[in-house]
Amino acid sequence: MRYVWLVTLVLALALTGCAKKNTANPAPAHAPNDNSGTAGNPNAVAPGGGTAGGGTAGGGAAGGGAAQQPAGGGTAQQPAGGGAAAKPEQLPQMTRAQYDKIVGAIKFDEVTKIAGSSGKLIGQTGGKKTYEYQLKDDPKYYVDIVFDQNGIMSEKSLFAK
Repeated sequence: MRYVWLVTLVLALALTGCAKKNTANPAPAHAPNDNSGTAGNPNAVAPGGGTAGGGTAGGGAAGGGAAQQPAGGGTAQQPAGGGAAAKPEQLPQMTRAQYDKIVGAIKFDEVTKIAGSSGKLIGQTGGKKTYEYQLKDDPKYYVDIVFDQNGIMSEKSLFAK
């Protein structure tokens, strides 16, 4: 009889939440209107077969859909680019004087020395690579420099966004 009471007490503590919990980031009581079914429920099965809360019930990590939980027992990491407050990536900058120094059939390494950085790769089409910079002098102006396969500049342009 004592064993039954002890088991009942342990189950009651576990079910009511009186047991020790990680309360650093409590789950929302009501998930936003998301049709995936896994947004607010840490025990819901993700589309890949794993669980969204980091557990491995059912498919586990082999299913490919489990979010990894840190070893310290914290909450799962949010994927990059998924937040509403995500800041846009800062482009490398160059001055108007540096832009004017880039002339003729100049190589990629020489442009990097003049500008101080290699720029952000924004496109690659047919072997041509396009790099973008922002002007320090006037932040609303941008520079695109296109390089051929052999690393020689084929065109540059200055435009406002």
